[in-house]
Amino acid sequence: MQTVEVPGKGKTALGDLTTWEVVQLYIKPMTEKPKLDYVQATARSYCRHPWNRESIFREDIPECPRSLNMTRECKGRQMWGPCTFFVSHCWAYKFKDLVNLVIRHYDAQPGTNLGRSYMPIYYWTDVFAVGQHFQGDFKDHPDSDFAGVIRASQAVLLTILPWRSPLVVERVWCLFEALQAVSAHVNLELLVEQIESMQSISKLHQVFTRTVIEPLDIKKSKASVPSDKVFILEQVEMTVGIRMFNRILQDALRRKVLEVLLITAVLKNDMESVQKLVRSEVFVSSNVLSFSGYTAFSTDDRGLKALALVIKHSPNVSKLLLHTTEDSRAKVEGFAALMSALKNNNSLTDLTLAKNPKDDLRTHTGGWVGPKAMESLAEMLPTNCKLRRLDLSRNIKMGSQGFSFLARGLRQSERSGITCGADSRGVSALVDVLAASSVSSAMSQHKGLSMFSPAGSGFLKQHLGATQRSDLSKSDTLPAPAPERFEPRASWEIGPIKTAMCMGLQSSHSLSYLDLSHNPLGDAGVELLAGALKASESCSVLLLQACDFRQDGAAALGALLASNSCPLQELSLACNPLTSLGASAFMPGIRANHTLCLLDMHKCSISSKEGLGSIAHGVQSNKGNTALKKLYMYNVLSASDGAAAHLARLKNACMQLDVDTRTPRATHWP
Repeated sequence: MQTVEVPGKGKTALGDLTTWEVVQLYIKPMTEKPKLDYVQATARSYCRHPWNRESIFREDIPECPRSLNMTRECKGRQMWGPCTFFVSHCWAYKFKDLVNLVIRHYDAQPGTNLGRSYMPIYYWTDVFAVGQHFQGDFKDHPDSDFAGVIRASQAVLLTILPWRSPLVVERVWCLFEALQAVSAHVNLELLVEQIESMQSISKLHQVFTRTVIEPLDIKKSKASVPSDKVFILEQVEMTVGIRMFNRILQDALRRKVLEVLLITAVLKNDMESVQKLVRSEVFVSSNVLSFSGYTAFSTDDRGLKALALVIKHSPNVSKLLLHTTEDSRAKVEGFAALMSALKNNNSLTDLTLAKNPKDDLRTHTGGWVGPKAMESLAEMLPTNCKLRRLDLSRNIKMGSQGFSFLARGLRQSERSGITCGADSRGVSALVDVLAASSVSSAMSQHKGLSMFSPAGSGFLKQHLGATQRSDLSKSDTLPAPAPERFEPRASWEIGPIKTAMCMGLQSSHSLSYLDLSHNPLGDAGVELLAGALKASESCSVLLLQACDFRQDGAAALGALLASNSCPLQELSLACNPLTSLGASAFMPGIRANHTLCLLDMHKCSISSKEGLGSIAHGVQSNKGNTALKKLYMYNVLSASDGAAAHLARLKNACMQLDVDTRTPRATHWP
């Protein structure tokens, strides 16, 4: 964490200061020379930021306490852009508490992979977006159009911290911003810290009413700058009046507090309270309902039934994210109730029923979407006309039977996104669906499957010994993965899968994203895959991490690139034992290709001067390929003697490329 010198305290981390102290001791000194807001000053290089390079993230954010202990992939992406969420907060907050609230909100958004993957979601925060050197009345400030920013936002996030006695109800600016949201019909969301209380929902309602709603009076509110309060009170008097202002905001906060309590009741398995709130016409007004991170689903079937009731009465919810914890007791009955609630749903477009990406599945004792739960989900799919993305990641107990149920449901419906894992027989069943559905009119009109990711479906079989290769459904525990190393693995029956996969790819006209990582395809499987992709006119992303192929597979992929028949833009060959022979066989394809933008070859055992030399020659020879911009070559800094010169040659040959040779990240691909 960045530190500053604090009088009387010495060097202090920014997170340990109040937001007001951060402005006075860090923001203002950093922006003193240009007299700009922090974002503009950083964009124009007046402020040095460790991750900024011309308004682009120069590095990923590493795993550390300030990133909530996870690697966050953002390298090469925009650091700022048009406002998505307006953050209303109190400058008396500890800065780290404010940052953590915002990070957790981002992590709960669909598409962020719990914060690991980058999404263009931007938070407007006054300390960074408003110039801090202005002298005079705020109404004359060039950044004073908060109302305009709020109207352009998806929602205003009113930070409730601490939840028992939130400071925002005492601050004139926060109240004024909340009113602007209500008046402009912009969604007002309460950003609440984790509620850790054994009190009943009715008691919590009393606490919120007493501490959040009843004390609200803009005339009694405070402002750091007295003239700001005068300005805002004048604005209120000229529009709705003080009394009406208080009434409007109290009503809005009352609705939002009840909404927070509705979600809290679900997490507490409190069906009785959920029923009472629903009868009082309380519902989720946001389009995203997320149970992940510190709000991950740790309840049992009662909680799932309560969630089903909430979904039935919340027509605005279009994205449901449900991650079950390691100690969740949710079972078939609860999942069946939830699927029943989703039948004939006319708003849900995105459904995630998964395990937390960072959890160790060996410790999970419940909360699995198993075969019987999949049967309920399959019955729901044909009745749901809007669902376009289904994520069943890491539900490794689905088994062949569960995937067969899913395949049956997909045969009767059209879906544009699937992310899932299964064993070999299950994948074969699903691939048969892909092959069959690809000839339908929906697929030909690009309304069918666009993303197929059985990544990890062969993970267990890669790491199990011959005597341990049994159906996962017979075991409740997972073996510890073996250390990563390149060794020949015992083969297992994947011939039917390869055949079905290739049939589907040859006839699919809409598939654009294919992730087969951690499946032991071998050279033969990759050769079949490359041959099938030559007939594809849509596949732009191909991920083949840890697929156990070597020179022959690399040569087949090189031939695919050289043909330019498949419009690949991103290709990952990471963690495969290609060696210098595989690199030499693959690079002729790079020399002739004109579409590839990103190539990942990290941990491919290419550290010799021959391997690096062949890659440098391949890139240097392709002078017409202006598309290729990124080349990942992690773990080559420990290259053998004589390879350093070739590494330098490689970087010189790739002047237009971003050649990355750092230690690999925990995960690179979403």
